[in-house]
Amino acid sequence: MSSLVIKRLRYSGDTYSYESPEMGKGLNVLEAQNGHGKTTFSSLIYFGLGGNPSFFKSSVDEKHIQVISDTNNFVELEVDIDEKKYTFKRLIEKNDVIVTDVEKKEAQVFPIFRNDSSTQTFPLWIASKLSLSVAEMNLGIHTWSVNFLDYLRLLYQDQIGSSNSVYKEAETTNFISDSILMRKAIFELIMGKSFPSLYKIRGEVKKEERELTELKGGLTAFDKTLKTFTVKDNLPNVESLEKQLSEKNEQLSKLEKKRKILQIIPIAKVEEDTKIKAIKNKINLLLNEGFKIGDSIQDFEKELIGLSRTHRNLSLEISQINKILVSHQHLSLFSPDTCPICLERVQRERNKCLCGTPVMEEEYEKFFYNTTEYIEIIKSKEKNKDTLEKALTTCEKDILNEKLKLQVNTEAIEKEKNKLEQELANVELKIDTTRLSEVDDKILSLRSETSNLENQIRIERERDRITKAISRLEISLKSKKATLKGLEASAEKELLTVRMSFNQIYTDLMKRSLADVKVATLNDNYEPVINYGEYREASSKVSKRLLYYLSLYKLSLDDTEIPLPRFLLIDTPKTHGIDSENYSVVLEKVVEVAASKGFGQIILTTGTEDCPEFLKDFAFETMEGGNKLLKENK
Repeated sequence: MSSLVIKRLRYSGDTYSYESPEMGKGLNVLEAQNGHGKTTFSSLIYFGLGGNPSFFKSSVDEKHIQVISDTNNFVELEVDIDEKKYTFKRLIEKNDVIVTDVEKKEAQVFPIFRNDSSTQTFPLWIASKLSLSVAEMNLGIHTWSVNFLDYLRLLYQDQIGSSNSVYKEAETTNFISDSILMRKAIFELIMGKSFPSLYKIRGEVKKEERELTELKGGLTAFDKTLKTFTVKDNLPNVESLEKQLSEKNEQLSKLEKKRKILQIIPIAKVEEDTKIKAIKNKINLLLNEGFKIGDSIQDFEKELIGLSRTHRNLSLEISQINKILVSHQHLSLFSPDTCPICLERVQRERNKCLCGTPVMEEEYEKFFYNTTEYIEIIKSKEKNKDTLEKALTTCEKDILNEKLKLQVNTEAIEKEKNKLEQELANVELKIDTTRLSEVDDKILSLRSETSNLENQIRIERERDRITKAISRLEISLKSKKATLKGLEASAEKELLTVRMSFNQIYTDLMKRSLADVKVATLNDNYEPVINYGEYREASSKVSKRLLYYLSLYKLSLDDTEIPLPRFLLIDTPKTHGIDSENYSVVLEKVVEVAASKGFGQIILTTGTEDCPEFLKDFAFETMEGGNKLLKENK
């Protein structure tokens, strides 16, 4: 069992700020008048958990003016994950989260979205910390992983939108995120104990099926290629081909010996011809080229040493800046309004130093970096580090290439020396060109045949490799499909139990909230159905949706093996014209469920005019009159 508890929400900017009282397990209520920040409060928590509320973006028409117009602003959450303390800090309109392990005093920066250089995102990191599956999903040719933002669709009840589904709407609406397959997967993975293993095996089966299809396609292509070497329907195996190659090589060896014999016919001594001079010149050129290559290798090796030294220094700098960032996060060391002796905040007059000396404010503040600048410094140095690593790789490749060139050069020199020796030995010989030409033709023909056989053997070996890989995959698939079948049967039984337990809780809550409800159940897509699908008035959507979330939460409290992390965020549920009496009844159920166990957390925002007396006991803050959520800095 994993649990998520939001202890404190903090918003800070140059113009506005807010810090909540400490929240704890059980029910936490924010009571506020309309327009005082209920939805802003919930949205700031959602943003800190990696979500992206549309009105926190300057590019949209309906934006949160106070947040978007503010500068140097960020959201910080103090959270407990299974009693372990973390802080999540995220700058407005930025897609990185600074995660600080409070006990270890270590900070890491995770992107919200995957990019080329990222191996882990914040939604995947927090899902793993909460023991939530990040199963791979497949829909046609598309593959993606379920992450924490997907699970938040059943942990965060925002104000009801236009959708008929009880799920929170996906941030990006497309045929994948809004598919029934996706919604079913979220429910099954967050409520079923066996489903993480089931989806893992199912993903592996899909992956291996794709690999098997690709390999079989490759095998067909190899068969077509091999048939270009023979007109026979039955392709020879590797052993047969190697036997043919051995016979051809033996014939070739005999012909080459015959060729040497034909070259030995004595004649009168002749002067050194131009061919010998050409070989000598070529050897000299190759020697000069070898000296140049050797010099080039030395230059590259010197460059490699320098790059390696710079890379080590830069890695050390990044580590030191990360430590500075952690210190700054916790101690706020680098502030123009902090005494450097006792580290206490002081009231400083604008355009004056702490000691009273007149200063230019812009010049005074340039010695202090904020969190944004530290992140940018880290990113810049990480980018420089990546560039250095690429340069190191390029330099190593250059050295390898030059050494290969040197090897080729050395071999070429030896080849030319052998030619020179043969030419000098043949100065006093006469060659029978007619017979020699006939032998050369036969040698060329045999060499062509051996080349074809070598290519055929290479392709046939690759074909054998593919055939064996297909065989291994078929065996693996058979085993995994058997495991999958067993898991599906087990998961189906488990899901039946979960649905029965959910239906019992949901029906009980709904019947005690709405007088005419007889039965409330889940359909095959895990959406709620009231009285077998009869028409309901719009105001019933409030009870239907809120009690659905509440039933999931209660079920996770009753069965501690269910993966749902015992957390629920409810934003101003009174919508769709529900009357105060029915709304009060629904809120009673929230209090009842929240008090039923000693663990788990529900955060609820509601209007002061709609907040019944029994709910006020759980309010950690009340906002009315001039007391609004975001307060202007003094």
